Amino acid sequence: MSQINDALKRASQTDKRDKPPSAGPDVMLPSPARRSATWPLFLGVAVILLGTAAIWIFCRLVLVNRASPPTTTIVAAPVTPPPAAMPVRAPTPTPIAAAPVVPVAHSNPVTPVAGPVTNAPPPFPSIKLQAIFYARSNPRALINGETFAEGDNVAGTRIKQIEPANVTIEWNGQTKTFHLQGP
Repeated sequence: MSQINDALKRASQTDKRDKPPSAGPDVMLPSPARRSATWPLFLGVAVILLGTAAIWIFCRLVLVNRASPPTTTIVAAPVTPPPAAMPVRAPTPTPIAAAPVVPVAHSNPVTPVAGPVTNAPPPFPSIKLQAIFYARSNPRALINGETFAEGDNVAGTRIKQIEPANVTIEWNGQTKTFHLQGP
């Protein structure tokens, strides 16, 4: 065992002789921390996401609202062809005052008899309600094959109100409500 110790002593002495003297022990120092270059990557991803979101919002708000009308509820009845043209009634003749009767000699005086005078209003014009396109802001109705809004005139009448299931029409002081006919 002493031989091993002698060999170790000699080896340590030769190591000291071969090396130049140094200021301190050999110590390994860690390399300085390198800054990560990931912030440009995060910035690029954020710009792409914000750009995509801006394009989506633009398309959703601007382009879609221009292309589509407001949401409406459509209630439709079966479509039938418009009725045949209504015959035009000749105006009722107004009674004309009879000329005074001049008595003739040896004749009996005759008093003219006028026919009965009626002041009954003419019948309500022919209206066929075919469908209602109801929306709160701008309701419309399909009447006699044409589309009308509240306040429009149709066949000499005025549309007073359009509701989801019926339409109220006014004519010569008369008001009439038309309901959709089911299938």
